[in-house]
Amino acid sequence: MRGGFVWDPAGADHTLAQARTELRAGRRGLARDSLAQCRGDAAVRSQRSLLLGSVVAGTDQAETWVSEDPQDPDARLLYARVAMVRTLRAARAGDPREGALGALAWQAARTASRYAPADPTPWATLLAVARHRPTQPPDERDPSSTAAPPGLDVEGPWDLLAEAQARRPWHREAFLRLLAYFLPRHGVRADTLWQVVSWAADASPADADPQLLPLAARAELARAPTGTTGSEPTEQYAAYVAATVYADWFPGISQLRFPPVADLSLLAHALDRGGLHTEAGEVLAVMRPYATAFPWSLDGDPTKALRAAYARSRVRPP
Repeated sequence: MRGGFVWDPAGADHTLAQARTELRAGRRGLARDSLAQCRGDAAVRSQRSLLLGSVVAGTDQAETWVSEDPQDPDARLLYARVAMVRTLRAARAGDPREGALGALAWQAARTASRYAPADPTPWATLLAVARHRPTQPPDERDPSSTAAPPGLDVEGPWDLLAEAQARRPWHREAFLRLLAYFLPRHGVRADTLWQVVSWAADASPADADPQLLPLAARAELARAPTGTTGSEPTEQYAAYVAATVYADWFPGISQLRFPPVADLSLLAHALDRGGLHTEAGEVLAVMRPYATAFPWSLDGDPTKALRAAYARSRVRPP
């Protein structure tokens, strides 16, 4: 806890928080149970497997679990998530092992998908590592089609997205991984990113998670500016999107058992920047006392930025 806030994307999922604590101590019993409990809940399974995988990515716990129980779909998923985290960390660090790690993560996620055919999480994992494995000859390449959805003339991993969609329409993580695939740091033009983001928001229902992609894209570009100008929507448009997401997406999300802290942070930040302080306050009240450093870190010290947003919205901080 810092500044009165609980800086944890797990939010109100206390089972997940405790499972991570036990994993750090080398005990995986609660982690195993927490994944088994959410096999039918795609959103919770995505979050739990990601955060649990992040905890043990520097250890061999996932490999040990798979070796002890190779038929367990939760063991297979956790190993795939660990392999994904290792790949993405290597990519950020410029580690020359990125390609080899990406190949391992790709295979681990494909294996996890076979052990849990109805689970979209392995396909979101494949989307996450699609740019981080060695290029293979066309006759050896796993199917990730370049045929874009109707109305979008952009090459990308559309078959992977379609697999996730078939299992859970408008799956949150799958679309966030799609966004990451098209970020300019991969050499993609910013206007191509905005084409994809606009398509996802226009194609999805008003209360679906892809509605947040324009806000997520703006925050990601602010975090790692590319120098590209003229392609990013205006501040007025960003405020309009934030207001629309608040009106259509937020009412349903705020009623969830575990409201997604990272998404709520993104929305509250966008509303606050757009001058919609009352609306931002309602989002902050649902988040309270949980918080994530990003995107508040875009404004300097995240604790100070978040407390200032609470003050502007006239909502009492935790």
